Amino acid sequence: MRRDEPATMMHLIRPLLLLLGVVVLLLLTEHALGDAVRIHDVTGSDGPDVLLSQVAELDGDYANQFADVIVGRFSEGETRVEIEASAILEAMRAGGAKLGLLDLRGFSKCTVHRTATQSARVEATDAENAITNVDNRAGDIDGRASGEPVTVHTPTTVRALIERTIRKRIGVDGTSLEITFNDKDAELLRSSAVAGRYEAEPVAEPTLGRVSFKVYAFNGTQRVGNGRLVTAEVARRVIAVVAGETIDRGELINRRQVRLREVLIDDARQVYLPDTSLVVGQVASQKITPGRLITAGEVELPVAVRRRERVSVELKTRGIKITFNGMAKEQGAVGDVIEIENIQTKERFRATVVARGRVVAGEKIEDNKEDKP
Repeated sequence: MRRDEPATMMHLIRPLLLLLGVVVLLLLTEHALGDAVRIHDVTGSDGPDVLLSQVAELDGDYANQFADVIVGRFSEGETRVEIEASAILEAMRAGGAKLGLLDLRGFSKCTVHRTATQSARVEATDAENAITNVDNRAGDIDGRASGEPVTVHTPTTVRALIERTIRKRIGVDGTSLEITFNDKDAELLRSSAVAGRYEAEPVAEPTLGRVSFKVYAFNGTQRVGNGRLVTAEVARRVIAVVAGETIDRGELINRRQVRLREVLIDDARQVYLPDTSLVVGQVASQKITPGRLITAGEVELPVAVRRRERVSVELKTRGIKITFNGMAKEQGAVGDVIEIENIQTKERFRATVVARGRVVAGEKIEDNKEDKP
């Protein structure tokens, strides 16, 4: 063996070891990021309970821990039920899942067909029926008429009173709202709305974001003082599309770059997107950072025809289809109506963009002779 042979062998082995290390690192990274819940579009279940494993594909050991979580239920006689992604997430959270460790993918809802007929089950016990059928009359703002017994529907604190008013006015299930208050109002918010009478009047119609209430205490039928102003921050939990990685301005968005996540919306005017199909194939109108909510105003259809670009024009006239070369006078995406010009005759038309570099001509644009000298 030559004296320099060991060094030569080490020179060959070192790159192989480095390559092996990179492969192992990639595999570990993929495993770490692999826990995901992919919601099916359509599935089946024997019922009456619908399990997470029946409505979604579970990737990873952590995700599979929640395979038996009940995410929906068939009512008696039902053969089909639709379960929203938000309901699936809520059931997982109630089952102990830390949603931040999971990626939610797939469809925004799952249609479940019942695959077998099960015997009827008891919907509720007599006690539950008694609670469900409690007469929750309008009465005072706190939900209690004079002399009405306290029930499970009665707000027990000033905080619960305000929260119930917000849920009712906004018209959203309470589990979908996150309502927070200022610490300075903590003592008043803890005050019993059962032992003492309070009214909470919204200063303006409650909506997402900051809302204000005037809280009045009563001694019998008389108000005590001028009331106290309490503010709350209201946000709504929704399933929406977020960026999974950095998306640069002008970049065509692909499926790998986006995912569905539960996010909090604190502005009713914020147009979120509930399905990745509404984003994939669009172009980012600005830079979008990882984890950020993607709104409708941040994506746009890709430009299919650019200004002064040569296009193929299809024109139907008197039952005859004519194709000629034209020049776009404006740019547009698929579906936009733009002005084009016949390169040979210089005639101008209104045309609809139907594909990259292709338009279908409509009405002819007549020259206004009065404008000519």
